[in-house]
Amino acid sequence: DFVYFDGWVDGGTVSLRPFGTGSLIGAIGGELGLTNVWKGETDPAYGLGSTDIEGMTTVGSATLLHTGTDDPDSASFITAAEKNPAWASIPAVKEKRIHAFPTGIWTFGGPRSAEKIADAYVAAFTR
Repeated sequence: DFVYFDGWVDGGTVSLRPFGTGSLIGAIGGELGLTNVWKGETDPAYGLGSTDIEGMTTVGSATLLHTGTDDPDSASFITAAEKNPAWASIPAVKEKRIHAFPTGIWTFGGPRSAEKIADAYVAAFTR
């Protein structure tokens, strides 16, 4: 089981964007035999949801996967999340099953992107 997301910090608030049903990330995970457990509402065009840290506490024991970046400002959403006790209560966080996908993967399409996404899943689940 997994949940893939990206995020940002705005005014001190962490916003998370899970990739659910209809997303390329979710579809590739499914093709690899994984279950995307994000059940929140998603937009029909890209399969993207919206939640906060507390919303992520509903994903049970799923492994957490997120967009990797070399930009320290973009990476700050994980650092900010780590300051929230609700984040620390998520089983994957407690068990260190949270993984960043490599930087530079375009999560919205293309054959080369799909290959990189599949490779990133394999790397995350075989560590």
